Amino acid sequence: MKKITIVIPAYNEESNVAELHKQVCKAIDGYTNYEFVFLFIENGSTDNTYSALKELAKDDSRVKIIKLSRNFGMDGGISAGLDFVDSDAVITM
Repeated sequence: MKKITIVIPAYNEESNVAELHKQVCKAIDGYTNYEFVFLFIENGSTDNTYSALKELAKDDSRVKIIKLSRNFGMDGGISAGLDFVDSDAVITM
């Protein structure tokens, strides 16, 4: 089975990550021949994004989190995610 990681940088997105996860799940759930992983890059948020991501990870084992020490910008977040990925393909958001 092919593994696909979805790399998602998140900065001050506490009110959006659950809905994003829900909508992406709707889009991928029909693809049963693939294993999907959500890799959220918590990019030094000043709100409760990290807590919201931990809640997602408790409910969905496909959710992984990298917490950066500060904000490295969207490009830095994507780069950190790509350095971590061990998949057959990557989708960046």
